[in-house]
This record gives sequence, structure tokens and C-alpha cells, in this order.
Amino acid sequence: MTTHSTAPKPSIFRRFLPLWLILIALAIITVVAKTGGKPPVAQVSADKPNQAAYVTTATIKPGSYAPSLSLYGTLKADNQVNVIAKASGKVSSVNVKNAQRVNKGDVLLTIENADLQFQLDAARANLDDIQAKIDAQNIQYKSDVNALKIEQSLLDINEKSLSRQQALVKDGLASQSDLESAQRALQSQKLQLNNRELTVEKHASTINQLNASKKQIQSTFNQLQNSVNDLTIKADFSGVVNQLNIKTFEEVSLNQSLLTLVNQSALLVETYAAVNSLSFADLNIGSTAIGKIDDIKINLTLTSFDQVAKQGAIKLTFSAMNQTDLAVNRYMNVQLPLKSIDNIYSVPVHTVYSNNRIYAVLNDKLNRINIEVLGKQDNNLLIKIINSDSITTSEFNLLTTRLNDAINGLEVNVVESK
Repeated sequence: MTTHSTAPKPSIFRRFLPLWLILIALAIITVVAKTGGKPPVAQVSADKPNQAAYVTTATIKPGSYAPSLSLYGTLKADNQVNVIAKASGKVSSVNVKNAQRVNKGDVLLTIENADLQFQLDAARANLDDIQAKIDAQNIQYKSDVNALKIEQSLLDINEKSLSRQQALVKDGLASQSDLESAQRALQSQKLQLNNRELTVEKHASTINQLNASKKQIQSTFNQLQNSVNDLTIKADFSGVVNQLNIKTFEEVSLNQSLLTLVNQSALLVETYAAVNSLSFADLNIGSTAIGKIDDIKINLTLTSFDQVAKQGAIKLTFSAMNQTDLAVNRYMNVQLPLKSIDNIYSVPVHTVYSNNRIYAVLNDKLNRINIEVLGKQDNNLLIKIINSDSITTSEFNLLTTRLNDAINGLEVNVVESK
């Protein structure tokens, strides 16, 4: 008879051991992730008055630094023209769009004005007519001058003919009627010569009158021609089109704004600085500054500043040459370097509280130090110590951990000092 042995069944603990191990591992990972692998920074509270915060410090000492004044200004064009309609009419074509770069003389848009064109055509016809009259008068004058010579010759002939008739009558060889005919011929020729002389003499005054009329007509024609030319809007200089809001077939009126043309080869930045933030000794024409817009750094040059403050601020103007890819009428941050100052400190921005104090760590306690912020240098603030009763040396340990409840005398645990 064969007997079979039965294997013992595993305990419940052993069956679920892998699951327990996974849960414990997840709990450990969660704790490490929340604390960053470091002990959590404790906050001092009313419930746990004896619990000190874990902090870091850095040793700082005074030095010579050149602070920079942070300003905000507006980027503008030194040469910006508002293009207006010099005549009313209908827009027949728009050849540009906003932000488009154009060259001097490029046609931006055209306007149609049928009435103005009709007046120009009429003035041109009047001008052609008066010119034709002047030309005809000059031709007539030349003919009259030539005829005057002939008239004078005929007069001489008639005078000689009369003398012969008189001699013949005296000798009884001619009749009295022949003599009278010769006398009438002479008088008629004298009259013709006199009329021709008057016509030649009147030529100068006639031409003057015609030229005066032509001048008046020419002036009217030129004005109309200029008005018609103004219907073709051209760029007065190379620049960028801005604020274009006109469409084809749209009716425009006289002096209506059509677009703005910006000369971006000469941009400027206007800023205002508080009087108490700098002195006139810090300002020098030609000083350089750094502007920033759209994460683009721009080299600026101080070109002018007000000699007298207005409403507690000084206007500063910088040039930004050859910045052709920037849109104007936008705000820009400007960092203006000032003169170097001795015996000041450079500290991280986050170590300054309410812009008027920092904390030193001495004997594991916070010590408040009143300061004055002088400006920035790179990513740090440049400060001057106003007063501190507890700090007796210029070199000390600065609190570099940002505490929400930092107060003078607060106990801390320094975990790292640089």
C-alpha cells in the first residue's frame, strides 16, 4: 500500500511578503521625494516655539561695486512720420502691409479722384492754348518786322513817284489827276507803314500779357499736378510701415491719417529716473546702458537728460542705433551703470527683506541689519549698511535661506555655510 505525504501550506505572512515589501519601498520613496533627501526645514511657530529652522549662510564682505539703475522706458523712432491724405478720393491700391520694410520712393498706396483729374486736364488744355497764342504772336512779329522793311521800301518808291508826277505836271506832260493819284498812293503807303510800326511796337506788351496769363495758368496747372501726384503715396525715406488701417476701394478724406512710416535706423528710448535714485554727477552724455526687450539685449547711449527735475523725476533719452528689427512704441527695461562705490555689499536678491533689511547669523541667532539698496549688478543687489548693533566686523555670515517668519533673535540651525 503506497502512502503519500502532503507539503505544508505557506503562512499568510509569507504569501503576502512581496506586497508588503513593495508598499514599504513606496513609502520610503515618497518621504525622500518630499524632503529632497535632506531634513525638512522647520518653521518656527507658536505651537513649537523651541523648534529651530534649518538654514544656510554665506560669508560676505564689503568691496567696490558699480551699481546699475533699473529704469523702464518707451522705445520710439527719432524720425516717425504720420502719412496723411492730401486729397480726398477712393483708394485704388494698397501696396504694403504693417511691419513691412520699404525703401525711399516706394509706392505705398494710390488714391483716385476723378474731379481733380478733370481739372488737371482742363488746366493742361488752357496751358496748351495760351502757348499756341504766344507762338502765333512770335511768328506774327517776325512777319511784321519783315513787312515793315517792305512797307518802308514802298514808301520810298511812292515818294519818288510823286516827285516825278510833280515834274511832269509842271512841264505839262502829265495831268492833274495823275498827280493826285500819286499823292493818294503815297498817303496810303504812309498809313500802312504807320500801322505796321504800331503792330511791331505792340508786340512786346502783347507777349507780356500772354506770358502773364501763361504764368497764372501754369501755376494752377502745377498745383493741380502736385495734387494729382499726391494721390500716389510714396515713402519719403526708408523705413517700416506701421498703423496701416486703409483698405482698397475705401473712401478717404482730406488730411485723413493713412499710415505711419518709421525710420528704424534712428531709434531712441525715453526713460524717467527718480531724483533720489541718482545724482547729476552720475550722468554723462555718451554713457552706455543696456536695454532689454523680448529677451534681446540692446546697447544704448545716453544722448540727453533734463537739467531740472520735473515732478520728482529726471527724463533720460538714449539712442538705439541700427535696431531695424524692433517694433516701436513698446516698453523696455534699461540698466544704467552708475559710478563705482566703495565699502558696499553684493548680495542675492532673495536675501533682502522688504527692500530695507538683511539678516546675519551670529551664535545660531538671526541679527537684523538695516540697509539701503543702491542698485543692481548682474543678478545681485548692491546694498549699504545703515546700522547694526550686533555686527562689529565688516565681514559676517549672511542668511541665505529665505524664511517667511524671519525676525531679530530667531534661533536657527546652520546646516551649510559658504
